[in-house]
Amino acid sequence: MVHVCVGFYSNGDYVVNMVDDKDLADNIKYNSVFRPGRFYYVDGKYTCGGMLIPEAKKERIAQHEAQIAEMNLKPTICARTPYN
Repeated sequence: MVHVCVGFYSNGDYVVNMVDDKDLADNIKYNSVFRPGRFYYVDGKYTCGGMLIPEAKKERIAQHEAQIAEMNLKPTICARTPYN
């Protein structure tokens, strides 16, 4: 299985990666440790990151999840995981 992962930066930019199931735990750990300020989503759901007060964080997560849903991203056959 391949997962669609999206990371949002504070300036609104984002990156999309396709991550194999076998690499997902390491990918999430990498993002939580080395990118704590970036909001990170796996398959459209918030996973980790984002350094805001709780009320603002909850609102930002809802905005990002809606944006990801509108993107209608589909996993590709080939994963692109730069976190090896």
